[in-house]
Formats: sequence, structure tokens, C-alpha cells
Amino acid sequence: MKTKNILLALLILPVLFTGYSYEPQNDFEYFYELYKKKDIFRLKTLVNQEKENLEHWQSYVITCFVASALGKYQISNNLIKELTEQYSAIVPDSIMAQVYLTKSNNDVKTGNYRDAYESSKIIVDKFSNGLDETTLEDVKNSMIIWEAISGIPKMNLKNRKGTKIQMKLDMAGLYNVPVRVNTSVFDFVFDTGANISTITQSNAEKSEVDILGPEFDVGTSTGDKVKSKIGIAKKFQLGELIFENVIFIVIPDAALEFGGGVYKISGIVGFPVMQEMKEIRINKMYELIIPDEKITISNPNLFFDEFTPVVQGFIDNDTLNLLFDSGARNSSLYEPYYQMHRKEIEENYDFKIIKIQGAGTEKEIKAYQIGEKEIRIYNKSAFIKKLDVYTEPLKEDDNSYAGKIGRDYMGEFDEVIINFEHPALILR
Repeated sequence: MKTKNILLALLILPVLFTGYSYEPQNDFEYFYELYKKKDIFRLKTLVNQEKENLEHWQSYVITCFVASALGKYQISNNLIKELTEQYSAIVPDSIMAQVYLTKSNNDVKTGNYRDAYESSKIIVDKFSNGLDETTLEDVKNSMIIWEAISGIPKMNLKNRKGTKIQMKLDMAGLYNVPVRVNTSVFDFVFDTGANISTITQSNAEKSEVDILGPEFDVGTSTGDKVKSKIGIAKKFQLGELIFENVIFIVIPDAALEFGGGVYKISGIVGFPVMQEMKEIRINKMYELIIPDEKITISNPNLFFDEFTPVVQGFIDNDTLNLLFDSGARNSSLYEPYYQMHRKEIEENYDFKIIKIQGAGTEKEIKAYQIGEKEIRIYNKSAFIKKLDVYTEPLKEDDNSYAGKIGRDYMGEFDEVIINFEHPALILR
């Protein structure tokens, strides 16, 4: 898990872009390059069509990646088990490292934290030469978390049922929901782009969250790091839903204070809690609805990059993979999109400097504001009147995504539905 991306999507997270200059030598190299570029939708289609051109081990590798991204974690792990038992001696270390990264992610998503730790340890002990330095540090950092909670039972939704929760917008325009952490009541940001749920140090102490293990680094959108700890809430209530053994990143209060302390965030509801609800719906009245009957679509348009939901979108003639981020007020496009349309953008739009706030940090980046654009998702579309296009990555390794969908786009529809069990984003 990339602990550098644990924090809010409202603090700006990256999104996926599809476009290549790479020339593969064979089908597997091409498929693997698609995986590294996180072009899951294209990869899913092609591997189904061309699987017979792959060796058995290659098919296992690609299929386990796709299954994990589409939320089929146990299927992915079953494939990984067969791969490691039959073919580990012939699979290159760099690919085995990615396989075990996938397994660790699957283990976390299914609440098997001890297995996640063991998978990460195998990477460090056997396949560290297959990873770049930044990713290896992420793995070591994540091991601190998984080891600390390895003896904790998996999170459990005690009373699965349909419910409706009235949200409100805070002074930053973010969705807030009333929650109860053990016996204490707070308003938490509800953010589809937040990886693990987060709570400030003072609120963790107030609500008697069990704080475990040593400190680890949590990165912000600006590339800085914040020392944090892991915490467990024995009981977490969201509306009528009661969760047990909920994991929190316990972060210093100052990291979630903005504008000199004028705006403070108490905590964030993150991906694992939302995933456990299977499906969420948000409407124009700021109601959060967890339905009894859930939707399914035959052709998923959403996948998960670890804890980050990514949706396939279309702008003009471009097919783009975009972060779906309810914690972002405005949609925006990132540096890969700028590079693709650089000449047109520079000739027609004005250059400006914008400020990006991270946890206790701020960064200035160069951007253009372009005119009205239609963004199409699945069978729906909406126009965004103003879109900032970043001319530089937010972080050094932030070059895989084309943009993000924020609440300005969501607000054009009566209801937004996210299904985590059969990954889909439906707009009504």
C-alpha cells in the first residue's frame, strides 16, 4: 500500500492516463506495460482476446492483476497461489515483486493483515532488487502498519441494512457525515479518494481509539511526509450502520488544519468502510444512501488502484482514466493531459499559478484554465465550464493519471452511485 497516498483526495491525488510511446517485443511485454500504466480497461479487453498467445505463467500474472483491480481479491489470490507454486522459479524478480504487491493489497482488502505483512516481507527479503527505491520504501513503511495490526480481527459491518444519512457541506465545501467513534461523536469528511480512514491525534485520544505500533510516514499531495500511527476503533457508527474493528491513521492535529487553523478536519471516512457498505449513493440533497438492493452492470467502468477508485472517461477524442474524488470541489486535468495537448492549450489559454494544499503544507504549481469541456462517463455526460490543467506533476512519481472528477461534475446529476462489489460508477 502506498502510504504516501493515504491522505485525502481533497488534498489532491493523481488519476490515470492512457497514452504510450512504448514499442513492445511481444504480447506479454505489451500487456505488462499496460498494467504498469494502469490501463486496466484496455488490458482486461485484450487479455480476454489474446490469452492463447501467452505462456501459462504470463496469463496467471496478467489475470491476477486485472482481477485485483476489479475487486475480485480472492480470485486474484487464488491465481497468485497457483503461479507461485508452479512457476516462481521462471518468473523475473521484478514481476514477482509486483505479484506480491498485488497479493498484499488483496490481503489488506480482505482483512488478512498478517498475510499482508508476510507478503510485504517476501518482497523485501527476496525481490527488493525488482523494485525502485521509492516503491521499496513504501513497502517497508506499509509493513509497519500491517505488523502493528496483524493480530486485529478484520473489520466487520455488524448490521448490514439499507439506510439514509443526511450529510452537509463544511466551510471548504466537503461532504461531512455524523459519525460515532466508540462513544464520541464527530463530523467526518466523506471522501471516496481517501485510502484508509483518518482521525486526528486529539480526537483519537478523546474517543479512546487504541493506538498501536511505532510511527510511520504518511505522505501529502505536496510530497511532504507526516509522522503518524495506526489506531483501531472497536466500534464505529455511521447512521444506523455499526462497524467493528475499524482501522484509522492517527495523524497530528496540525496536519489537518488549514488557513492558520481557521478550517480543521476532525477525521475522514475512507475506502475500507465504504467498501464494506458494497454500494453508496449520493444525491443532490446531500443524502448518503446505502441501498438494500444494489445495481449491477455487465461491463464495469470503475477499477481500484489500491484504495483509489478510477473511472473511464472521455473528453473530445481522448479515452482517459480519471480519479473519482468526492473530496475534490473541482475537477481538473493533470500534466499528462497537458503534454498531450500542449500546443493547443498554450496558444489558446492563459497561464496562472495555483496553490495546492496538503496536510499542513502548501505548494505552488503552474497551470492553465481551459474553457468548457464535455466529460462523458459510461452513457452520461456533463459540461465543466472551467478546468485547471496542471503543467507539472504534483509529486515526482505523479505521472500516471490524466485528471480527476470532482463534485462540480457530480453536481450535474441527480444521483451518483458507486458500487464496490461490481465496480461501477453510475450517473443518474
